[in-house]
Amino acid sequence: MKVFQHVEHNLKRWNRYILSMLGAIVLLSVVVETYFLLFLTDDQVSYFRIHVLEPTILLICVYAISLAAVRGLPQHQEYILLASATLMVDILVVNHRPDSYLLIALHFPVLLSLTYYQLSKLFYSILNSLVSLIAILALDPIIWREIGSETFIAIAVILLVFDGVAVGILIRGSEIRDHFNDEWQNEQTKVIDAYLEDLRSKTDPLTGAYNHSAFHDHLDQMIRQSDSGLVLFYLAYLDIDNFQAWNERHGYRFGDDVLRTISTLISTRIGPHDLLARFQGDRFAIQSLHHSHQEAFDTMESIRRKIEHFSFASMEGERLTVSVGIVPYSMGQGKSALLVNADRALAEAKSKGKNRTAISAVLHSVEF
Repeated sequence: MKVFQHVEHNLKRWNRYILSMLGAIVLLSVVVETYFLLFLTDDQVSYFRIHVLEPTILLICVYAISLAAVRGLPQHQEYILLASATLMVDILVVNHRPDSYLLIALHFPVLLSLTYYQLSKLFYSILNSLVSLIAILALDPIIWREIGSETFIAIAVILLVFDGVAVGILIRGSEIRDHFNDEWQNEQTKVIDAYLEDLRSKTDPLTGAYNHSAFHDHLDQMIRQSDSGLVLFYLAYLDIDNFQAWNERHGYRFGDDVLRTISTLISTRIGPHDLLARFQGDRFAIQSLHHSHQEAFDTMESIRRKIEHFSFASMEGERLTVSVGIVPYSMGQGKSALLVNADRALAEAKSKGKNRTAISAVLHSVEF
């Protein structure tokens, strides 16, 4: 299980947020101490020097150093910010001795480290807080005398409990994340499997075009939309000229390659909302959306020319050609009549010498 991975998303924005919080600590300290100075203190001169001026200078120095270090050492930004938060808390605790309850504030950097959702940074903050607690008590006898061993043990236990809760939050958060990731991956797998299964049921395995069944399903839908006046579409049949002879001359493997290639060539020339299907044998069917007969004819004619000028392997300079029949769907015409008319258009193209495109009852001859 992948646990406590570094979360890079919006990391710079969160670093700026934590840096702004450190600046807010400096400002809040000045505001609170100024309030005490003006309204709750008799010896204002001494209080200003000890509790306002000196700690404010130290806090500003820590903030300025952290700001410069963050900009100069971007790869260590998070550790610098957490260390700066710990130093600021140390300054505030020492400034307000012997108020022992402020030692609880040493947990503040630990809470900040949760922002990064990374175990190493959490342990780094916990270590900083414990070292700060021991250093403050060891270097400042006034605080130690005031709180005594019992209070120290109580504060240490509280900090450890808070730290344990913080670790638990990361563990639980990681479990929930992994659970949702697994669920999401399972759902994605199901969706992909369903899509591939549906795709296999609708596509021709040789050419990758839609199969006969999918062709009719889509055609039924297009007819319903056309009868409702929503779309104007055309049906085209494309048939390879003399395909049986080519197969007998070059082999059926060559014929399979030709079918795959033609399917690819057609796909590059039709629109994203058009449908290409292998209708039967060497015949392809194309359902396409066009605004006019001329537009439909130009599209099919470009496909015919593309195939005519394509160099197939083993052809030895011979040209492989196709014939195309196009028919528009008229509102209320019905499916059967449409298919019959498409057959007639293709037959007309074949009867006029092949290698040409016929639309409806009008034959557009192409010299070659």
